[in-house]
Amino acid sequence: MVYKPHREDVSELSEDEAGRVFEECVRVVKAIKEGLGAEKVYLVTMCDGELNHLHLQLLPRYAWERIGSTRLVAHREPLVDGEETARLIGSALRAGGVGKEAE
Repeated sequence: MVYKPHREDVSELSEDEAGRVFEECVRVVKAIKEGLGAEKVYLVTMCDGELNHLHLQLLPRYAWERIGSTRLVAHREPLVDGEETARLIGSALRAGGVGKEAE
């Protein structure tokens, strides 16, 4: 999801915007857990740099990975299976029920 209005950080979101953005984050977190088998998904906000604007990052943590904040500073490598990762998350989102309340 790409949220188009420019916001420098979370404090600039209206309550309505924050609700919509974080509802979508919850949907995608559930899809990452379901589609990729992540045990947890960390939500990180970034708002730094020359063009200061808000970024939300969802970082999956798997059962075999160390628990804790070291995951947030782990060495980052290129994503080599991006298409497959996107397919798995997209399938989980389309499967229905992800992020929807049980009726």
